[in-house]
Amino acid sequence: MSEAISLLLEKVAGFAQDEILKAATAKAEMETLETRLKAIQPFLRDAHNKQFSSKEVKDWVWRLNEVIYDAFDVIDLYQIKSRRYGDPSDSRRSEVQKTLNCVQETLNWVTKFIKTILLLHQTGTKIKMINETLNKMYEEKNQYDLVPMLGESSTLGDNLGVLKEERQTTSAITETNIIGREEDEEVVLKWLFEKSNPHEDSASVIEIVAMGGVGKTALAKKLYHNSRVHDYFDKCMWVCVAETSKLSDLFRKILEVVEEKGSCSTQLPIVAEALRSKITDHLKDKRFLLVLDDVWDNAWWKEMKGLLQDCTSGSKVLITTRQMEVAKDMGLAHSHELKCLNEKKSWELFLSKTLRRGEDERGLDGVKDVGRAIVKKCGGLPLALNVVSGLLQQKQRRKSDWQDVLRSPLWNWKGPQNNNEVLAAIALSYMTIPFQLKRCVEMEVTAESYLHTLVGRSLIQDTGNERYTLHSLVHDFALYMRENDYLTIDQLNSGLVSHHVRYVSLVGGVCSSETLRGQKKLRGLMCRLVHCLSTFNFVAFRWLRVLDLRWCAFSKLSESIGDLMLLKYINLSGAQISELPESITRLSELQTLILSYSKVKRLPNKISALGSLRHLDILGTELLEFLPSEIGMLTCLQTLSKFVVGSGSTLDGSMGSSLSELRELNCLKGNLRIEHLERVGSVEEADLAELKRKESLHGLDLSYCIYEIEFNTAVIEKVEQVYEQMEPPIAIENISIDCYPGMKFPSWISSSAYSCLWKIDIQDCEFLKNLPNLGFLPNLVVLSICRVNMIKVFDACCDHVCGKVTFPKLERLYLRFMSSLEEWKFDSKIENMSCLEELYIERCPNLRVIPFFSTLKKLTIEYMAEWEGWPMAKERDMPCLKEMSISSSEKLKLLPSCPKLEKLFIETCNELVELPSLSYGLVKATIRRCPSVTCTSILELKELRHLKVISCPNLEYSLLQGLQDGKLESLVIEDCSNLCSIPVITGLKRLSLGNLPRLQSLPLTFLDSLRWLEELDLRHMLGSVDEEELLARLGTDRLRRLGVSGFHDLGVEWLRSRISGMLQLKELEIEDCPRLLMSIINVLEQHPLPNLEFLRLASLASDGSKWLFRLNMACDFVIDSMEMSNKLAGLMKQLSSKVRILKVKMLPGVDSLPEWIQELHQLKHLIVHDSPHLTRLPHWFIMPQLECLVLRNLPELVEVPAVALRALNGLLTLQIFFCRKLSSLPDELSSLTRLQYLDILGCDLPAEWWRTQGQPKFPNLDVKFYEENQR
Repeated sequence: MSEAISLLLEKVAGFAQDEILKAATAKAEMETLETRLKAIQPFLRDAHNKQFSSKEVKDWVWRLNEVIYDAFDVIDLYQIKSRRYGDPSDSRRSEVQKTLNCVQETLNWVTKFIKTILLLHQTGTKIKMINETLNKMYEEKNQYDLVPMLGESSTLGDNLGVLKEERQTTSAITETNIIGREEDEEVVLKWLFEKSNPHEDSASVIEIVAMGGVGKTALAKKLYHNSRVHDYFDKCMWVCVAETSKLSDLFRKILEVVEEKGSCSTQLPIVAEALRSKITDHLKDKRFLLVLDDVWDNAWWKEMKGLLQDCTSGSKVLITTRQMEVAKDMGLAHSHELKCLNEKKSWELFLSKTLRRGEDERGLDGVKDVGRAIVKKCGGLPLALNVVSGLLQQKQRRKSDWQDVLRSPLWNWKGPQNNNEVLAAIALSYMTIPFQLKRCVEMEVTAESYLHTLVGRSLIQDTGNERYTLHSLVHDFALYMRENDYLTIDQLNSGLVSHHVRYVSLVGGVCSSETLRGQKKLRGLMCRLVHCLSTFNFVAFRWLRVLDLRWCAFSKLSESIGDLMLLKYINLSGAQISELPESITRLSELQTLILSYSKVKRLPNKISALGSLRHLDILGTELLEFLPSEIGMLTCLQTLSKFVVGSGSTLDGSMGSSLSELRELNCLKGNLRIEHLERVGSVEEADLAELKRKESLHGLDLSYCIYEIEFNTAVIEKVEQVYEQMEPPIAIENISIDCYPGMKFPSWISSSAYSCLWKIDIQDCEFLKNLPNLGFLPNLVVLSICRVNMIKVFDACCDHVCGKVTFPKLERLYLRFMSSLEEWKFDSKIENMSCLEELYIERCPNLRVIPFFSTLKKLTIEYMAEWEGWPMAKERDMPCLKEMSISSSEKLKLLPSCPKLEKLFIETCNELVELPSLSYGLVKATIRRCPSVTCTSILELKELRHLKVISCPNLEYSLLQGLQDGKLESLVIEDCSNLCSIPVITGLKRLSLGNLPRLQSLPLTFLDSLRWLEELDLRHMLGSVDEEELLARLGTDRLRRLGVSGFHDLGVEWLRSRISGMLQLKELEIEDCPRLLMSIINVLEQHPLPNLEFLRLASLASDGSKWLFRLNMACDFVIDSMEMSNKLAGLMKQLSSKVRILKVKMLPGVDSLPEWIQELHQLKHLIVHDSPHLTRLPHWFIMPQLECLVLRNLPELVEVPAVALRALNGLLTLQIFFCRKLSSLPDELSSLTRLQYLDILGCDLPAEWWRTQGQPKFPNLDVKFYEENQR
């Protein structure tokens, strides 16, 4: 607070120099404000200390903070408005009077003068009110016995100077060496590697429990990053649960890490069942480790356990929690209570964090006794030790300074939780940092200039990849300190809301100016995934500095945003808006504007007026056509993620920015993508861009649109000259060049002077004849070349000089879609690509020879028609290879030995006779469409867990006989015409058999071994196997999926006798089984399956397509008659409250949708497809709850009734594909106010109709109308 007042005093002192203010009555109030602030400042340190033990003092500090907020607001607003009105001083007035003949100029001056006088009066009045409040608070201080503590009023500049000097000797805290947890680590590691019972029905749960600050998360991270753990598990996932309240939120977090993506987009369904199904699909057949960090309750465990039951044996769930009772109902396999560190380990940790670089314990000789006493105060809590040692590291080694820390009354503070030692340490560190850093803790904003200090004090944690987070206890402390300043959506809905809130955070729901009525002091409004009304009136929120509306559903931004004169930060990423209001250019204080992945088509014409703008993020704005002219005037820009060269050949300012606008933007950092380089008017224009002067740029992407130019020799020469002038700065780290139409690359790209360049991406360069010599780039790690079709030779030697190493650091090489590539020049006599770990070659059909790299860890080769493999492959090893994937290489005959191979995928290799000599550690193998393969040395593959063999007609029994004593969990064998028998394999969880015409009857021991089966798929032609006997003997207790196809004589009795035990069944598919199909509907009516999520009943076999998206509950029906349609009515009535998604195909003879569809009141998604006799949607088609409607391949459909469309008022997505007779859509389509996505393809809708009638109705929709719609 003292520093805040110092900052405010600097502003007030600056105002003393204001010529206008000197002549106004407001001057006296400003002077009074300065006096009051100086008077109250000495008491603030004492107040800060006492607020932890006195609620009254804490309230006084909060009220004082409110006054400071108000003072900042008034002064900042005055400053901005006075700049806007200009300076109507006496000298200016004299100048104006000299030009009295200019009436307009005189009127302008008079208007500005009047506005200035009014502004001064308003400012003086507000400052007077602030002074009156400060007077009262100054008198109140005596009630709390506050005493002045002098010497604490150093300015912000002084503090920053100290911080900068001390930060030079402080390195960021890392957790690679966790002190005192070696034994704990070994105990939990042993449990993680513990063999699970092969018949367990879910992952084993292990718990690490301890109070906050003991180091649960640190230990879990150490375990998570252990190399042995990653070798043992197929998939490792980390999810911070924290206080997640909704099951769907938790599942969303898990899905993000499973898919290895960032935050899920708004298009992802929020229903927990949908998320669970997607997670299950990803984790199927994998042994995984799921770490659930910071668990507070177990209300979600029942649903989570259902998800984990689909895992592979040996999977583990590791949870960290503060409360033992949380894991009580989780069926724990093991629980480990983490204790506080003993005195010896505490001192060791303290030293590791307190000593500076190069010091040993002797550096603390003068303060060691005090240090040991402080360590004792921390009670063995690692977080407390980290925080307090971070504080002491930046203090002088004076005993008095350390004793101040030891004697602080904060050690006796009883905080809001039981972790008093930790919170006391946090409070100590918090109290000694400057005001600006306190705001960073409270607002959870990482300010780059203060980041190292905060990390050094363990108040912020470095999680890698330039991402930082707060420890949960630091977060709790921040909320405690600023509890009256923040408002969440839960608090807003409760109605118990203070009108002094400064920051609002809303996730989901609807937000409008009415929702926030009364919150007129807001400084920050953060809404995510919120439906924001286009009429949102910003006028009431004049003090806003931060406006975050990312991924919010609104199509227009109110012009009133231009009235937010204090606004510094706007985030509209993912927004549906097509343009910004011009009023936004009035925001003279705006520093950050984020529009990434929005639908914006143009930026305001006068954006150059935003002189304070530092960050303009327009990455992923695919509809943005050009940037406004004069954008080069934004010389403060540090981030400009994309520069679109001016539209067309006109570069006079009316059609966008010339490339030369980049000339003065020399503060740019990060990555810059330059698009539409074909619009560059001249070589001189490119030269004026002066990219080489952008010394802080890390990445440069150069993109050319070849479709806008007609090529000839002159054009190509000009392009090459333009690119020659695009030389990046010497410190550039990655370069991407796509759609380059030149015949040779610029000379600078192969210069060895680019010592920081580690990644190059070249793609879609149609006319390029020769690749540049990239082998001499000293630190190139990744090289990707794609669709460079004229290149015939890839020269890895780079015309080397004798003794020179080429590609010395290259680790990953990708050569893809190079149709003319014939030769890979490679000299085995020189050191070449000696570090290569990953090689990916795809669709280079004329490349016959690939060099042999013994260092490879991952190899992928696809669609290499002429490649025959490596000579003498059988005698050569790839000793490091862990993953091999080879497909569509018809001439491949032999593969090298791979002693460390873990994953193998071989597909469509017609001449491959024998698989490579495989390693004992092979875990997953797929062999598909390899007709010449007969056997392999598979006898020793005891670790193999997943085997898939499809379309290998010469497969011998010997391939399988060694598996019966191993760990096989999933076996898929299909279309292997010569396979006669299958060995008895115990422990199988998934079995799929199909089209095995010579398969002999299965022994009873085999049938008995299937009692633990979870998934079974049987397809026609199983030789002499009695499929009804097999199904009748099947264990059903654990069965989660059952698919049966192509058995025309199969009846229903086996199902009738077994269905009562199928309580865990989630997926049921019956197709092309006519006897079974007509009876099963009645059986399902009589015996509901409680956990069923997906039901497919089809009179024909599937076309091979699989569902990519499942939602509980989903149904897929192929209806061949009205009789079948009517039979389904009863079943659907029973499932009406469950079915969320329905896919319907109606064969010839069925010309209308089943009427029972209208009874599915929970239906969200409807797909009607491949129904040749359907002519129109029925008039009863009134389904307001429907969110997605897909009409695909309906050749006779002529009408979508207006009454039906009018009733679909909840529709978000409408897709109409290949409905050839559909020539128009009703006007009622425009009444669907929630519609966001409209796709039309392959219909008889003329482009003229779309331009004149269709498109004008949907100006803000994401519409895809393809010209192929015209016949």
